[in-house]
Amino acid sequence: MITLRPATLADAVFLLRLRNDPLTRANSLNPNEVTPDQHAIWLATTLGSATRHLYVAEASFTVTDSLGMVRLDLGDRDTAEVSITVAPECRGQGWAGPMLEAAHAEAKRLGITHLVATVKPANTASLRAFLRAGYHITAPARTLTLEREG
Repeated sequence: MITLRPATLADAVFLLRLRNDPLTRANSLNPNEVTPDQHAIWLATTLGSATRHLYVAEASFTVTDSLGMVRLDLGDRDTAEVSITVAPECRGQGWAGPMLEAAHAEAKRLGITHLVATVKPANTASLRAFLRAGYHITAPARTLTLEREG
């Protein structure tokens, strides 16, 4: 079972490592490397935001407790954009699906019933995970928009 706990400033090093991981950057809409100073500003802003919820995904029975991160960016009314990053050492072990289910449960707790994700078409691992988690492609283009109701 995966739990999501709110990220804190103590997670800065872990979150920066996830953000600057080469595969994460290649699949990101912004592939540029982030400096520690840029990340510190982003994290402080994110943690103080009422519309952005940042979580660290954890499982107590794994070698590493932190599996990755989940972010929910609240939009209009009952919609949020979901983003996940699986830690490099946890990839290929089937964690993306449970992380998305945990994100879905957290979104429901927040009153969100409509989730949207943006994925690059070449990011087949993320695309597969989102489709398996009940999302469907709604706007194919240079990036794919996937949505989930309920």
